[in-house]
Amino acid sequence: MKSVETEAKNLRGSHPKACEELGVSREDLEVEVLSTFQRISGPGAKNARIRATVKEKAAPPASEVRPSGAHSDPQAAETAKKTLQISFVS
Repeated sequence: MKSVETEAKNLRGSHPKACEELGVSREDLEVEVLSTFQRISGPGAKNARIRATVKEKAAPPASEVRPSGAHSDPQAAETAKKTLQISFVS
């Protein structure tokens, strides 16, 4: 899984940076907050920091997986079957 750590002045600002670096949309990220913005002004101020990880794509259930070239239209499958039968009979 690809992940990246980013920081910005607030948590909202760190999400777009992570999306850009990973090349995905916000919906495709799992975000862990590492630290939040500290309101201390001056040299001790700290930015918000996150770790963003690209979510794994869930595999479709086996019942939804079709072999390559499988017909999703039953009528088209029946027509193909009849065509093949005629080809072999002739």
